[in-house]
Amino acid sequence: HNVGLCRIHQFRREFAAAASSKSRSAAPALDADGPIREDVAWPVTNNLGLLSVFFAQHLLMARGNFKKMLETLVPWQLERSLYCLATSLTLIILITRWAPLPTVLFDLPFAWLPHLLGWTIAFASSFMIDHFELFGTRQLFMLEKPSLTFQSRGFYRLVRHPVMTGFLLAFWAFPTFSVGRLVFAVANSAFIFLTVAYFEEPDLQTALGDQYRDYQRS
Repeated sequence: HNVGLCRIHQFRREFAAAASSKSRSAAPALDADGPIREDVAWPVTNNLGLLSVFFAQHLLMARGNFKKMLETLVPWQLERSLYCLATSLTLIILITRWAPLPTVLFDLPFAWLPHLLGWTIAFASSFMIDHFELFGTRQLFMLEKPSLTFQSRGFYRLVRHPVMTGFLLAFWAFPTFSVGRLVFAVANSAFIFLTVAYFEEPDLQTALGDQYRDYQRS
């Protein structure tokens, strides 16, 4: 009887030791200083995929050929509103399906100031062109399609793309900068620079001609 009890206790000890060893082997690896290393492969892949959908929608629907095609299906007054609607939907998907990467890279408490300044610049800049036309509401009350006109008021006298400048400042200036924010900032910055250089600027040169080229040189 005693031998049986000893064997039962021995089995329990061996089972507990095996379970403990398995749980330790399944645990995330530790850095030299102790903190657990975050598994970033899947969240980064997921988030870059979501951003790619967001970027593709922006890039496709902002092109002149797509606008002309869309205007054969719906009244031209709805083109910009549909663009903003599609942007809102892709943004909702991006926000709700974003995979957190919370590991903090650095803390800069004073970064709230440039962060808020960036959003202020982006928002204010929209009124220096035509805020309500930019978001597709003014067109709903127009009978004739307006022609593209050149304006260089306010911040546009200082930089050619103040809205994008404000976004860049807001994306990079954040008090608690995590791995997730780094992925977001790097991807959006690359998209902004590439889109402006290879699509926005050539489109404006084509539409406005020498007037915009002189603005670029000024």
